[in-house]
Amino acid sequence: MKCQMALLMLTALPGLVGADVPSAWHILEDSKVASGGGAWDSVGSLQTKGTLTFGGTSGQLTSYQDLANAKFRNDVALGPLRQSTGFDGKRGWTLDSNGDVAPHDSASEQAADRTEAYLAARDYWFPNRWPATVTARGDIVDGRSRYEVLRIEPRGGEPFRMWIDAASRRINRVILEGKFNKEVTSYADYRDVHGLAVPFRISVTAGPSDSGQTITVSQVTVNQPLAVDRYEMPKQHLADYAFTPNARSAEIPFRLVGNHIYLAAEINGHHFQFGLDTGGMNIITPSVAKAIGVRTGGSAQASGVGDKRITVSFARIPAVSLGSKLTLHNQLFVVVPLPGINAVEGTPLDGVVGYELLKRFVIRIDYASQRLQILPPADLEARSAGTAVPFTFDGRMPQVAGSLDGLTGRFDVDTGSRDVLSMNSPFVKSHSLLRRYDPTPLTVVGWGAGGASYGKVARAREFRLGEVSVPCPLVALSTQAGGTDAERSVAGVIGNGLLRRFTVTFDYPRQLMYLRRGRGGVRSFDYDRAGMWVNRLNHSFIVASVMAGGPAQRAGLRKDDLIVSVDGKDTGTLQLAAFRHTLESSPAGTKVDLKLDRAAGMVQAVVTLRDLIPGCKEIEQ
Repeated sequence: MKCQMALLMLTALPGLVGADVPSAWHILEDSKVASGGGAWDSVGSLQTKGTLTFGGTSGQLTSYQDLANAKFRNDVALGPLRQSTGFDGKRGWTLDSNGDVAPHDSASEQAADRTEAYLAARDYWFPNRWPATVTARGDIVDGRSRYEVLRIEPRGGEPFRMWIDAASRRINRVILEGKFNKEVTSYADYRDVHGLAVPFRISVTAGPSDSGQTITVSQVTVNQPLAVDRYEMPKQHLADYAFTPNARSAEIPFRLVGNHIYLAAEINGHHFQFGLDTGGMNIITPSVAKAIGVRTGGSAQASGVGDKRITVSFARIPAVSLGSKLTLHNQLFVVVPLPGINAVEGTPLDGVVGYELLKRFVIRIDYASQRLQILPPADLEARSAGTAVPFTFDGRMPQVAGSLDGLTGRFDVDTGSRDVLSMNSPFVKSHSLLRRYDPTPLTVVGWGAGGASYGKVARAREFRLGEVSVPCPLVALSTQAGGTDAERSVAGVIGNGLLRRFTVTFDYPRQLMYLRRGRGGVRSFDYDRAGMWVNRLNHSFIVASVMAGGPAQRAGLRKDDLIVSVDGKDTGTLQLAAFRHTLESSPAGTKVDLKLDRAAGMVQAVVTLRDLIPGCKEIEQ
């Protein structure tokens, strides 16, 4: 389950680049004059302090900018959240509240860091410092004001648009096409600081539904000497865990339900069920926070599968025990409301452990025996682990190079995903995958914190991860316009549907994933033969979506039908995952007798299963 927090990172102020278009040059020259002119030529560094307000919570933010060398660092303290981000001139990094240091490895992160560094250094006023292209895009009238718009693309960075107020000649806003949403940073309340015009109010929004974040600047210090290591990636020291006495490793059983991994967790004497999510952060639900009596604070916004954004808070938990074998101490958890997620999964999901756990250990997932082995990195025997696949980090998510029928791209490795492979909508569109394959009609292909996600499903010939070949995989082709499925920098996501064919070992410290073929050989990848998405509702199953022309629709099923019995068995006694598996694994021609509860009364329906996508043999022909 990929979930990204939208926390503000102060980008020096606005900035842009030199250009070949004289009018664009004149606009930038005028904006520099209006903001202090030659006074900026002697500025080597800035330190900005202020109050960050987000979601009704206020905290402190300190930002450091090295204008001479295009470096930056931002320190945020918002309730229990402590986070630092920085760029040392070559590489970006994040230090989170649990002491985890994450290098910014992915191409999208590196491009974003370069643009932020470019803005921090005001290199749009100093075109000889950092090459870039700038283009005048004409005027825009917004309300009573007119703005001159420039498009700027720093070398190696992300392009952005800058609006310059035609009357004051000062920068009004910077617009970035962010990873998930358009990010608009607005600048106001310009004040004089040693001859420099500096905005003392900075606000950031990430889409129409975003309530936004605001920085109210309290102090700007010019040319203050800083320690030379201020911008360097901090060293990581993690000693916040303990195995059971006299043990240096742990083996924990898990449940594999609906292609999701569930672990037993204990907090303050309360027992819960947590998911294991390679790209996820520590998460608990508000009901768990209430049950254990933990205080919550802070605020941020998150995006997940589906279009919706959700507001989250934070809590510090003294001790979390996993499988009674390993205890994590003093961990920051994100408190995330997951309305309806238990109905989607058919089993309780009280929280998630992921990046923080994997960053500290080597984790081996034996899907066949449903056991999780947790080892110190020094104890890994690489020879027996399988084929090594290197990965980089995209935020917290491990990301690998792969190819789908010869189409190469970067893929997230996400144990929070039930899918085999899911392709993000920009990759689907740019490679015309809906025409390349013979997909199903539009249908629900996933469900997460952001609601349902839609797309079409097909079967490909081959997916490759280095030397590892996976034949005939199922592929979900997203049509989403928003959410993580619309991320442009990633081709797609590898989920548990594919990973469970292997014993998978994650070595986060060395950034390696090992794949060893699972016992029993490679099984076929089956897809639902009924053409419907079903969730749980109390003691019934509720039909959440019906595929056009599919067996369920032909049998008369409708959205919001309640299924109260399957082949004569009360659905209150059936597991949702088992019912879904029946619809996938039963051969074409199987008849499934359903009893439906509708407002008009009880209805009988017989769904005759059939193949909705080609089989492997058909693909190979």
